[in-house]
Formats: sequence, C-alpha cells, structure tokens
Amino acid sequence: MRYLKIILFFIFLPVPLFLLEAIFLVTGSGLSITDGNGVGQVSALLVVIAMVAVFSRFVAKERPFGFLYFYLRNWRPALRGFAIFGGVTLFLSVSAYAILWLFGKATISQEAIAAFNYKVFEDTVVTLLTALVVALTEEIVFRTFLMRYLRWNTTALVTVGAVLFSSFIFVISHRLDEPLYWFSGNNWQLFVGLFLLAVLLSVTYLSTASFLCNVGIHFGLLFTEVVRFRTHIIELNNDNWWFGSSYDVRMAPILWLLFICATAVIFLSRRTLRANFAIEKEVVTHGLLERTF
Repeated sequence: MRYLKIILFFIFLPVPLFLLEAIFLVTGSGLSITDGNGVGQVSALLVVIAMVAVFSRFVAKERPFGFLYFYLRNWRPALRGFAIFGGVTLFLSVSAYAILWLFGKATISQEAIAAFNYKVFEDTVVTLLTALVVALTEEIVFRTFLMRYLRWNTTALVTVGAVLFSSFIFVISHRLDEPLYWFSGNNWQLFVGLFLLAVLLSVTYLSTASFLCNVGIHFGLLFTEVVRFRTHIIELNNDNWWFGSSYDVRMAPILWLLFICATAVIFLSRRTLRANFAIEKEVVTHGLLERTF
C-alpha cells in the first residue's frame, strides 16, 4: 500500500509544478521551473517540499520534517558530517580531473582563464548556492522522505526494496517532462549513472544516520560540475568512451565503477561511520531512522 501511495504522489506531483509554470508565464515574470539555476528552480523545489510536507502530515501521519529537530540539537556533528563527506568527494573529483589532465584527456583553457571576470565569478557563486539548495531538497525528498517512508521495518528485504525503488524514482523524476526520454539514444547511460548515484546516497544515509552526509556527497559532485560548466576552464576530450560524454560525466562507465566502490566502502564501514556521524536514532514508523545493519 505504501508503494501505491508513493506512486500516486509522484503521478500528481507535476500538477502544482505546471500551475507554477503557468503563473510565471501569465505574469510575464520571465521565470521558469526549467531554469538551470536561480529563482525559477528554487521556487519549484519549494513547491516539492510543500507537497512532501502535506503528504507526510496527512498520509504518512508524521510530523513534517520533525527529524530536523535532531540536526538542530546536534548541529556540530551534523555539519562535521557534511564537511567531511563533501570535502572527500570534492578532493576525489578534483583528483580525477587532475589525472585526466596528466594523461592528456583533459585540457585547461587559457582563453577561459583570460576571460574570467567578476560576472563569471558571480554567476558561478549563484549557481553553487542553487546547487546546494538542490542537494538539500533532493536528499530530503528522496532519502529522508521517500526511502524512509518505504522502509517500514529494518529487515533486509524491506530495506533493499526501499533503496532500489527510491533510487528508480530519483532517476525518473529528473525527466518528468519527458517520460520517454530514457528510451532514446544513449540516455540509458545517464539512467545507470543516476541510479548508481542514488544507491550510493541511500546506503550513505543508512550507514551514517545523517542525511547531511548525503548532502555533502551530492554537493561535492555538483560543485566540480558547476565550476566546469560556468567557467569553461576545464575541457574534456570527446574520445574518452570510458569517461562518457564530455557534457555529462554521470554517463561515464568509470564514474559508475567509482560509485559502486564508494557504496561498498561506505557499507563495510557502516559501524564506524554511524559511531561518528549518527544524528537520527529511531525508525521509520515514528518518522525517524532506526539503528540498523
């Protein structure tokens, strides 16, 4: 029954988003929920958060975002988890680009360096702030709301089902405007990349009992991509089949392998991670995360 309720929730989720887009259009604001960054995208994320709050209160019968109390009470370890996981992810991302550069698979654009100015810097900072909001929102929606709601007990079967289904919804939700997108061209590669990323984030949440550790990973990955696309300082060669498309590294087979290895390392280190980063203590039926594994 929980799976059916979640499916219905995501079927009707586009309705308020379409209404928001219509409001933007009618008022001539020039905004759009499809904006890659800025007010339009943030407004859409706020609508999604509001829908999650309504579902949690009236369907799941839980206090919306009641779990945040534990993060406010334990803000130091919560922020430490975000900083450490974000820092490690950023270090690995930068190291990967450095290795590609050493092997001649990436170049540093001198033209982009020369063209770098305050406007480029400002656009990059704004986009990074938007990326942080995206990371926070997606982790709240897909891990602390969706996966936790589907995990009504801590048995392996229920837990694995919640991880896989929430990961599938995570992927599909990235193209709600075009459901058949995944069946054309090489888009299946992006599907695989997003799915493995979602599994990594789900396992991180279960292993650390802190969604801010997820946000750290999520934002760390977005950080390097935002900097690359906004400044154009780093350029990838198109002949790297193992690194996917130069446009979207989530299509890269080598990144898939990294996601799989990272998931395994985090799962095997779950007791140590939980001892150092756990914020949420109890489980699902009470709107909190239970000690598991």
